[in-house]
Amino acid sequence: MRIKNRLFPYPILNNNKKLSDFNSESKFELCFNKDVNNKVDNNFVLSGAHIRSNDSYLSNLLERGSIKGILIIECSDSVFREKYEISSEPHDIKIPLDKLSGVIDISAFIYATEDIEEYSSPSFMDDYIGNTFKIEKYCILAADDGFTVKIENQPEDESKKTSIFTITCDYSHDDNIARYTMNERKIVIYLTEKYYRYYNSIKNNDRFLNVSFAIIAIPPLSECIANIQTLLRKNPEFTLEDVCTDYSWFRSVCNAYERETGTTLTDTQFKDDIKPVELSQIVLNSASCNGINDLFDVITGSSTRTEDEDE
Repeated sequence: MRIKNRLFPYPILNNNKKLSDFNSESKFELCFNKDVNNKVDNNFVLSGAHIRSNDSYLSNLLERGSIKGILIIECSDSVFREKYEISSEPHDIKIPLDKLSGVIDISAFIYATEDIEEYSSPSFMDDYIGNTFKIEKYCILAADDGFTVKIENQPEDESKKTSIFTITCDYSHDDNIARYTMNERKIVIYLTEKYYRYYNSIKNNDRFLNVSFAIIAIPPLSECIANIQTLLRKNPEFTLEDVCTDYSWFRSVCNAYERETGTTLTDTQFKDDIKPVELSQIVLNSASCNGINDLFDVITGSSTRTEDEDE
């Protein structure tokens, strides 16, 4: 998340002096060890990351806990976005390299953790001196659009890809709705913060893998497949190979279908015979029914799975 030249209805301290509403002596910046190798043990490492500001008013608010620092790392090529709490104390941030590819944007912000009724700093620019502002919770008060880093990863063999999805946190909504978008490489599923936290707690537990797929992945995959079916039906000159060229994740769908059924998915079959929700279940290990099995096993303490299903 880079704010660039975005305008705010109140003064913010920006590392870019041209965009800052504080006097020229006030500073806010994201700091880390730029001389340290950022690739360590298959991780991208931001070494000694911390924020630094010489503004006494903001420093006092930080000490009171009225505001906090946050670091956001984004990689559009791999559809990665994550936030990390950051303070004036340096610490390392590690991200598996297989989640990153291409250009990475690294930004830091200070945001309000509560409503601030009379926000006023003696370091404001002359136009704002003496004025007070009501700041709402989560409003950004300081920004450093930070740095851009390029990561060169070797492309992964298609046969070794484990997921056509990226599941990420949706900070722009505060409800109980899961959302998704489809791009060239992935289907991106957005969960609001509470549910993303719950998902992170269970995602590495094999007992709930099928349940997670059934709830989170099958609905958006079905809709994406239906959209592609509509595209092919309206454009007879388009083929599945054209789709795979435009949407690389769909090749994984075709490969999974061939692996599970022993037959190649043809253009005619896809347009005329395939039901999106059934194809989604084939691709995702029959997650709807296997998820019911897994829940039954957890509840009853028994096992309904066959050896073939376990494999």
